[in-house]
Amino acid sequence: MSLNPRFSEIAAPNTLRDSLRQALRDAILKGKLAPGEPINQVTLSKEFGVSRGPLREALSLLEEEGLVTNIPYRGTFVADFNDRIIQDTYSLRRVLEQFAVELAMIRSTPAEMAELRAVYQNMVAAVSTGNMEQFHELDLAFHRQIYAMAEHELLLQMWTTIEANVERSIFYGNFQHQDEPSQILLDSHRLILEAIESGDIEAAKREIDRQLNSACDTLVAKWKRYNSSD
Repeated sequence: MSLNPRFSEIAAPNTLRDSLRQALRDAILKGKLAPGEPINQVTLSKEFGVSRGPLREALSLLEEEGLVTNIPYRGTFVADFNDRIIQDTYSLRRVLEQFAVELAMIRSTPAEMAELRAVYQNMVAAVSTGNMEQFHELDLAFHRQIYAMAEHELLLQMWTTIEANVERSIFYGNFQHQDEPSQILLDSHRLILEAIESGDIEAAKREIDRQLNSACDTLVAKWKRYNSSD
């Protein structure tokens, strides 16, 4: 495995460990490090020009997120990602997110609702400028805001446990293999937002269910199309 200098040219957010974590995280999410690929710590430490200590700490954080897997006596690997993981993630997400949107519509403040619309408006701006990487990051932020608005600590924790796989799915389907016009992706979020703003809880739950079902089917179909040789 060779990361080459493009992963070394990063700005340190807080600490060296966090810089390494973010660089490796981006590489995994964007498919630059493939599922199941071994992570050679000796090679990485040389390419980043760092000691093994902060690198091990960064990998430990990624393991907590579910992005890497440490197998005793074998080493560290990029966590697996396939159509079954997509299906499992989205089937659970549909249940969680319908509950989240119901609570959000009951408990959220006008300021929180305004924040959700602001995220959507930023998505519109990202599409208009062709910044699809930012759009996909805002996609995740849009749904995370719904969970935050629910004001349910355990529910938010459960979202956190699947967030890495959701993010991998978004980047896989809408970054590596974006077949749909960006306007379709934007419209799906507009429909969710309008359902939430309508005040009709059941309509909002149906829209969440419909959109996530459609997203899951699309992602699984893409996985099978681009991995037909596996």
